[in-house]
Amino acid sequence: MNSHTQPTSVLEQLMTHYAEFSTANLPAIMSLYQKSIVFTDPVSHLQGKPALERYFTAMAEGLDFCRFEFDQHVQSSLSGADSQAALFWTMHYAHPSVQGGKPASLSGSSHIRYTSEGIYYHRDYYDLGEMLYERLPVIGSAIRLIKRRMERS
Repeated sequence: MNSHTQPTSVLEQLMTHYAEFSTANLPAIMSLYQKSIVFTDPVSHLQGKPALERYFTAMAEGLDFCRFEFDQHVQSSLSGADSQAALFWTMHYAHPSVQGGKPASLSGSSHIRYTSEGIYYHRDYYDLGEMLYERLPVIGSAIRLIKRRMERS
């Protein structure tokens, strides 16, 4: 997509708006979701736009920065006007309480279902251990040690 071209589809808008996940960009991100959105990730399961907005606001306020790079996506039609997509991404972020605020990256994917009215289902898949637990000082060392031992056996 050309940098002067406005994103037209829900999927294009999602990838454009998530390029910078921040409190300043939350209104644009939230505009993509339907009132009855069902959102699931390794941390939570939410229903309804107000719950999702509270979750995203709390998440964005705690981050020094967060941006998503979308590597690829696959789309298909469901019944009627419904479509779905699988998006593969890398999240680049920094959080003051994770690795002393040093920048980190995490690979993951999202499964979304949507119509031209917006997204009504969004599920994120990523390794919570890699994102958080392995980056904490004491717990992270123990988890990395266990993983190395398991790789050897």
